[in-house]
Amino acid sequence: MVALKQLCRSSGVERLEIGPKGAVIAFKDNRFARPEKLVDFITKRQSLVTLRTDHRLIYRQDWADTKARLTGVKKLMQNLASMAA
Repeated sequence: MVALKQLCRSSGVERLEIGPKGAVIAFKDNRFARPEKLVDFITKRQSLVTLRTDHRLIYRQDWADTKARLTGVKKLMQNLASMAA
């Protein structure tokens, strides 16, 4: 959990909600450090990722159990952190 919190800070994520159907991500002040990278990320994964009008990122993924959720969200956050750097 500590590593996940650090990844959230690195990527500017203020709130992260995780469930069996995916994740909802809210960025601090509705901003991402490198928006062009985020747009590219969303464009390449249109079937999985959308940006709502309230600036929350929706990541759709079926995670069967808690371990799968943590593994999946950690990968997602690692991607976001590397894009924000």
